[in-house]
Amino acid sequence: MLIKIFIIYIPLFFAGILVSHLYFSHMIKSLQVENITKAKLIKSLLFRLPIPIIAFLIAGLLGKIIGILSLFAGFTVYQIHFLVKTGKKLKEEVEKEAENLKELNENNN
Repeated sequence: MLIKIFIIYIPLFFAGILVSHLYFSHMIKSLQVENITKAKLIKSLLFRLPIPIIAFLIAGLLGKIIGILSLFAGFTVYQIHFLVKTGKKLKEEVEKEAENLKELNENNN
């Protein structure tokens, strides 16, 4: 069982991190493009949807339920890391904008 963990489940965990990176990093790049239409964004998301689906099918074939859970755990770990990193970046942008508005308001008074 220990050999199976090192041969199948740990690599599937890291594959989940990689799949999540491929899926979410491009999504944020798409969102940061100015004047992107909703239809184009949805099309971009649907275009990348087979990446996690194929990964989960492979995980199911290799490791059954535990393989799928291992891949899902890696996917979730990266997603949490990604959301925290993006949230911090957005918080900094909002704080800078608030300071700029405060200075602008003080200059007008």
